Amino acid sequence: MSLASGAANTGTFPNLNIPPQAAAPQLTEEETQAKLSSLRRAQQAQSGKVTPETPEERRRRLKLLEDEQAETLRLIEQN
Repeated sequence: MSLASGAANTGTFPNLNIPPQAAAPQLTEEETQAKLSSLRRAQQAQSGKVTPETPEERRRRLKLLEDEQAETLRLIEQN
């Protein structure tokens, strides 16, 4: 008998009183909440929503960009 042949007539009735067995252990409530919070963080990270930066962070970021641009320009002008 091959598995691809579909249902097979064994001549007996199935025993429906046997409770089904889980394929894997069930998640606890804590595990469920941890997975959900992890998924929500990933969703927020992909949604493009960024947390507002403080004025100090903005100044620092702009200063780094300025320095990087000045260095790039210096390298270009050397050649």
